Amino acid sequence: MRIKQIEIIGLFGMFNHKIPLNLESNITIIYGINGIGKTMLFKILDALFNQNYSKLVKFPFQKLNIDFDNDESIIVENLEKLFYIK
Repeated sequence: MRIKQIEIIGLFGMFNHKIPLNLESNITIIYGINGIGKTMLFKILDALFNQNYSKLVKFPFQKLNIDFDNDESIIVENLEKLFYIK
């Protein structure tokens, strides 16, 4: 099972990013200007996949969708510091 796409909504209360991963070449380059959340996205993913939920609740985002190549998904919703993961 591999990650197919990552979507984050309301990052810093203002940014929405949809990042399709290149599954054919196994290389995806994420780039952009400073301050749009590249590093923050990786910190959020790190906290989620390492089950560091006390750290995850501190990050400023509304919703995170992670889609996998087997059509399964992880959805994390930040409902005013109450997280819902399904």
